[in-house]
Amino acid sequence: MIGAGNASRKASRMADEARNKDATSLHNKAKHAIAGIGGALMGGVAGAKAFADAKDNYGSAAWNAAQKRNAEVLSNGAKGVTVLGRTGANASRMFFGETKADRIERQLEAQEKARKTADALVSFADGKAKTTNWTKGESTLKDADGNVIKRVTGNYQAWTFAKQAAESQGKDSFEFNGVTVTLEEANALDYELMTTNSSNYIQNAGSIPEETEFRKVVEEYKSANPGHDVGTTTVRKDIKDVISNIDGRITELQDGHSVAKANAEATKPS
Repeated sequence: MIGAGNASRKASRMADEARNKDATSLHNKAKHAIAGIGGALMGGVAGAKAFADAKDNYGSAAWNAAQKRNAEVLSNGAKGVTVLGRTGANASRMFFGETKADRIERQLEAQEKARKTADALVSFADGKAKTTNWTKGESTLKDADGNVIKRVTGNYQAWTFAKQAAESQGKDSFEFNGVTVTLEEANALDYELMTTNSSNYIQNAGSIPEETEFRKVVEEYKSANPGHDVGTTTVRKDIKDVISNIDGRITELQDGHSVAKANAEATKPS
């Protein structure tokens, strides 16, 4: 019983550490002590059962049962398993037919679908920005003090053609909408010009009858991301921010799922 109590107390502390909690706080020390008492009682029950069941060597059977339980307790503690967590898993399975781990898995699936549709929207708009002749955008170069030293505006596809023509002709600069740009400057300006053309496409494609595929991508995005609309003021960064928030939620759910799954596994009927 003493060994079981020590194992349970240590497992409680390990569970806190597995979940990045302060195992040394006064509140958690008390919790670990209670876990130790509970573990000692449960260890005693395991030993008593072994004595009752064993036909030959009662002492050996009890010792093996206690040691096995202590090992299980310590292993579960390293995974973040707690007495309350196991109790909650049992109760949830009994009353709702599923555990917290099952619910988190559904939430993870929804978040992963939301991210997939957001990625698809950004990728679709970026692709259109590179191949459409009506979008427009802007890109600037700034010095160390933040002063604009070069600004270009216009269609990204036309920009790409002008840049490629200069490269194929062995030139080190080209003209774009009245601005002379070196190839070195062009490389620095390229990405922002593409992303602002992408934003321009997102803002305007919805009203163009031929852009049926875009509207389909948007509907899938809105369905998987309730409350996030796409309209004439939406820019590419808005969608990227949604993706960043989804990533944060996925990380939190994954952390919670690992502990919830361990608690569910520890209480799964054999």
